[in-house]
Amino acid sequence: MLPTFNFKLNLKKGGSLFSVFLAGIVSGIAVTSCIFPVVGSILEIISLKRNVLYGVVNLFFFSLGYGVIPLILGTFGSLISKLPKIEDWLIIIKKCLSVF
Repeated sequence: MLPTFNFKLNLKKGGSLFSVFLAGIVSGIAVTSCIFPVVGSILEIISLKRNVLYGVVNLFFFSLGYGVIPLILGTFGSLISKLPKIEDWLIIIKKCLSVF
């Protein structure tokens, strides 16, 4: 059986930020295996260039691209419920795009 975590952030009722920190640690560990090949390739290119500024800029833009979607979703989370529901036309678009 897999362990389950109950992350609750209810600061008005005595919740703590430690549970949010713990959730970040757990998700960071889970994502590491997916992101490591990309970060490894970026670090290899940076080591071949031997330029610190080039490395900082590359890693900054990578982290910006990696984190902008969760940032937008977290900021405008109430708009997610207003997105159109899955209908027949969305399924047709999904099938057409999957060909490419």
